[in-house]
Amino acid sequence: MQIEKQNLIEEWFAKADHDIFSAEAILAAQPIIFDSIAFHCQQSAEKYLKAYCIFVEILPPKTHDLQILINIILECDTSFEELKFADVLTPYAVGIRYPDEASLYERSTAEEYIEIAKTVRDFVRNKIGI
Repeated sequence: MQIEKQNLIEEWFAKADHDIFSAEAILAAQPIIFDSIAFHCQQSAEKYLKAYCIFVEILPPKTHDLQILINIILECDTSFEELKFADVLTPYAVGIRYPDEASLYERSTAEEYIEIAKTVRDFVRNKIGI
């Protein structure tokens, strides 16, 4: 892999990991801000999927829709079918940041969303091998 491409992918990974770390830190804090956790989990999954797009030389589209990203990737790698469940995070990319879209969550939901983000992380990292 080209050094430039590898560096760009690693930068996406670092930003995505920061989102996971942020979600975990928010979960450990009081009060727990559930909408922020959901937002950071969606952002992490999105960044990992975009890093994979770069890996397979697809220009990542300007979208927050995880299903769109997964569908684009499926055209060259059908194993990403395993990540379709991650689309549950898509609504938390934009709408959750505004008062009229805020919803209440439980700790178990926040933990589930963090696990989804980590699953996407592990899957993409294993595929790329960085």
